[in-house]
Amino acid sequence: MLRVRSYDFARDERGAGTIMGLLWFILLVGITGMAVDATNGLRNRTMLQATADAAVLGAVIDVTNEAAVRELS
Repeated sequence: MLRVRSYDFARDERGAGTIMGLLWFILLVGITGMAVDATNGLRNRTMLQATADAAVLGAVIDVTNEAAVRELS
């Protein structure tokens, strides 16, 4: 009797769709997480580049102003 029940349990395919659905859900959550991480990385890189550009521009303006002051003196 136990052997028949275990065989029936092993051959029963009910619930297989639920397992596949859960596997797809986990896969999609992982892909979404990677997309969010990549987007945040690109945003951070853009912000760092803008900060570096502003620093260089500020330095050029400062050097230009110092040169103008020297010429007036």
